[in-house]
Amino acid sequence: MYADLYAQFYQDVIESFNDYMAVKDQTPIGKKDDIRKGMDAARSLYHFGEFYADYFNRDFALDVKKYLISKCADYLTLEAVANASKHSKLTRGKPQLSSSKKISEIIATVIFEDEQGKYNHNEKIVQLTLEDGSKRDLDDILTNVINMWYEVLYNDKILPRQLYYSSNKNKKVSRKEAKKVNVEITVQGDYSFGFEFRKYDDETGNVVKLVGEKIVNFDIPHPETSEVLKATITFSNYEHHHMLQLKTHAEKELYYNEVIRKKGFVATGSGIRYKFPPR
Repeated sequence: MYADLYAQFYQDVIESFNDYMAVKDQTPIGKKDDIRKGMDAARSLYHFGEFYADYFNRDFALDVKKYLISKCADYLTLEAVANASKHSKLTRGKPQLSSSKKISEIIATVIFEDEQGKYNHNEKIVQLTLEDGSKRDLDDILTNVINMWYEVLYNDKILPRQLYYSSNKNKKVSRKEAKKVNVEITVQGDYSFGFEFRKYDDETGNVVKLVGEKIVNFDIPHPETSEVLKATITFSNYEHHHMLQLKTHAEKELYYNEVIRKKGFVATGSGIRYKFPPR
């Protein structure tokens, strides 16, 4: 399929990695494009290890896999992601991620502050809930593994120079650069995503989590006609700021329901349902 290991790394591994990073900025949340592209990248970055082993006539399971994990612990996490994306549920051994249901999309709202005050930057994240209860951003895992490959292939003289992918995760986004995330749902059936609030710490230069995520469910088909909903929801900076100022969960829930009603949705016992206009 590929002329050599160098060609495969660039034409498959790097391309799939770049495709995932690009879709984060190009499409709204709600189509599961991020999960699809993220799983493609996870499989490419992980299974490249098998081609690497073949190229050097080494055993992947007994030799190369252990070597790669010693270079980057997230290669083991990536194995579980790649396998869960193919098999839905993992039952052998003790994988760090046991089910594809523990791979979800969230909107992360990062709060920044400048001389004018606070402002929000929103971004899409594919988040993993690991078996120990911790949550990891897929971006971080893919970034760590791609940089491991850059180092390994350079040391093996496959790459002519050492490369490094620098994530913008902890970059301070200016007020002008701050983005919103639209929600666009075009599939039938239930769809859910999470909200998570984070803050940029000026002292450490890192983004830290503030509160837990809130899951929102959407019922897509019209109850009578099965008409498919294509909805776009934009959460304003004011709405985010106001909710963050509320102290109790009940106050936040009440305000959130008020906001979604204004946007054409109503709260139900199982989540949120779109209010179709009368015919």
